[in-house]
Amino acid sequence: MARQNNNTRWDSTFDMIDRALQPQVHRAIDKFIDSAIEESSTGSEREDLEADRLEEADWNTLQHIHQILAPFRAMTKELQGNMRDTRMNGAIFDVLPCMDFLLQQLETAKQQHIASPILASCINLAWSKLNKYYEATDDSSIYATAVILDPCLKRQYFDRNWKKPWIEKADLDFKRLVRDYTRQHDRAASDRVEIAAPTTNRTVLSNWKYKENAKANQDFDELKEYFKLPLVDEDVSLQQWWVTNQYKFPILSAMAGDFLSIPAMSAEVERVFSG
Repeated sequence: MARQNNNTRWDSTFDMIDRALQPQVHRAIDKFIDSAIEESSTGSEREDLEADRLEEADWNTLQHIHQILAPFRAMTKELQGNMRDTRMNGAIFDVLPCMDFLLQQLETAKQQHIASPILASCINLAWSKLNKYYEATDDSSIYATAVILDPCLKRQYFDRNWKKPWIEKADLDFKRLVRDYTRQHDRAASDRVEIAAPTTNRTVLSNWKYKENAKANQDFDELKEYFKLPLVDEDVSLQQWWVTNQYKFPILSAMAGDFLSIPAMSAEVERVFSG
């Protein structure tokens, strides 16, 4: 059975074309139009139906559109997932890579269909619309920060895919957030020290043994240590990685807990409220 696209269901145009391109549906559509033409009672009706016939060139165009829309379909499925499993698909750290991927796909499609004025125009319009939303991510530092807090990507992702001015801005925004979280962490630590102040004096030996601890803790730079670590394998659970390393990176792990738990889409939430 053929499908009809609509204005409210995601990827409905892709689904409609995908179904129509199936051989049995393809043949059924052609047969339906042929039958309608044979049963037409007037010349004008026949002309209208002939205009609806899909010629071989039309089917080829649909095939091209299907190929162009396929990555969008895949990314929709990818980002509307939930974060209950170890893979955490659909979290906000996937937003920028998803947009980068789709913009690259459209750039490739531009070159492939440069000889087709209609398709080339549609691809350019799609690129412009996507780029508009891509640029809007600059209004919030959350997107780039979430990518940096992914130990599978870190700043290396931007080094591979972004221009230098974009990287510099993302880096500044990230460091600003780190400073904010550091101040919060220090205040909380100070409060804990006051509450848990020792009731007994340290011995001479204790003072000598631990005299360098405070300086060593101050000298420890979470950012440097985090970026020095090699990228982890993509199959490693991000949630488990940060749980394991929360004591080594208390500030960054607090940020990871806040940022990496943000869903990329509201689809999962909408499902809950929809029953």
